[in-house]
Amino acid sequence: MEQELNIIPFLAEALSINKKCYKLIDKYYNENKLKYLNLAKENVFYNSRIASEGSIIQEYYFKKALGILLSEENDILINILKSGYKGAYKYVDSIQIFKLSSFVKKLMLKNKIEKFSDDELNGNMLIAISLCEALEKEIDESDEIYIKVIRNLILRDENYRYEKIFSIDKLSKDEQKLINKIELKLKSTYLKEYIPSSYTIGIDGNTATLNLDDLTDLDRKLLGFDYIYDLEELSLISIVGKDIFKSKQIQELILCYCNLQKDIENENSINYEDLFRFIIPAIDIRYLAREYKKAKQFFFDNFDEELKESIKEKDVELDNFKKENSLLQDENKKLKLELELLQKDKNRLESEIKEQYTSKEELVQLRNFMFNQQQEQDVITDESINLENIKGIIFGGHPNWILKMKEKLTNFEFIPADTINFNVSILDSYEYVFINTSFIGHAMYYKIIENLNVDNKLRYINNINVDRAIEDIKNSISV
Repeated sequence: MEQELNIIPFLAEALSINKKCYKLIDKYYNENKLKYLNLAKENVFYNSRIASEGSIIQEYYFKKALGILLSEENDILINILKSGYKGAYKYVDSIQIFKLSSFVKKLMLKNKIEKFSDDELNGNMLIAISLCEALEKEIDESDEIYIKVIRNLILRDENYRYEKIFSIDKLSKDEQKLINKIELKLKSTYLKEYIPSSYTIGIDGNTATLNLDDLTDLDRKLLGFDYIYDLEELSLISIVGKDIFKSKQIQELILCYCNLQKDIENENSINYEDLFRFIIPAIDIRYLAREYKKAKQFFFDNFDEELKESIKEKDVELDNFKKENSLLQDENKKLKLELELLQKDKNRLESEIKEQYTSKEELVQLRNFMFNQQQEQDVITDESINLENIKGIIFGGHPNWILKMKEKLTNFEFIPADTINFNVSILDSYEYVFINTSFIGHAMYYKIIENLNVDNKLRYINNINVDRAIEDIKNSISV
């Protein structure tokens, strides 16, 4: 097709006529109302004839769908199409080359053809064609049904661009004069006022006091139209109010009638009784159509305003939330800073406590050690202590001494004096920490003292005799 076709309005129409799409359209639209509303309102199709020629519900969802389509968010669109046109999606997803005639045949076999309205059938075909692009499927453009569908869309698009056909302004001056004469003759003979049916034929609307004998056969036929409004508990004259048709609107209705008549040479060529039968329901229908358009316009004007007001309120709430969040962030920063300062104080105090504890423990054990050294001949070993039940580690000592001690104390850990780079976390695994003062360097000694924890019990030994050293260990534990 050489002519470029914009299918967005037709896609919006297909989505608006399918109730299965409504739930997801509402869901996605409500997630970003202002974005979709602005996209739709800035588009030429927002107030176009294709948007407004359906019901108020269809126009409502057309405008929503239009905003979503213009956002070009393909994932969202595909999700809506999968929900509303499940059969079309499954079919297109299952093939590589799309042939529209084959799709229609399968659609008709699965669903009885009488179940489909023209809109539903056209919607399914258009959605299937659109899905081919989204799912990267090849379309057989030589298919006869495909060619007809695209041609019909182009014709519809062209038709929407034209002004209405039945316009008095498009007639020649002679044609305008003829229509004017027909209107004057109709009015002088039949049509008293350009108002709804029962009032036009001189009935006061109170059917309870109506005398049927006073009515002509034509009046009786026309009165049936007025009864229709009673069925729905409506009063057309109340709906119309003072907004009564002018001559131009009546002449356009006369033009609709004359357009289907033959051999109208002058105003006397018309069957005025037949024209009157046409014009009364035609007036009512046009009043209803006009008032319905007004109601739709009122709805969408207020819908937009309410939506903008709602979004404005949400924006105010969001601004307040941002301000509160900013204050909370500032407060959080202050609290973090205070927490860091408190943590530093805590660490400092813990370090001081540890130093005090370590210094005290070191002094106590050094005092006990020196005292035991002086009183060694009087010390009695506590044989009740079983070193196999003791978790102990010994730092320092001559390598030969360590080898002999390992044979006696198999459950103890030994760190040779030259192992200065030992992992200090090893201290966390032992209750008793022994330092062999007879063979240990200053670096190792201070490293041990600096890394003792509150659960460690520091003890000193310095006997090179293995048996005496074991007695010293037992004695130091019993202290």
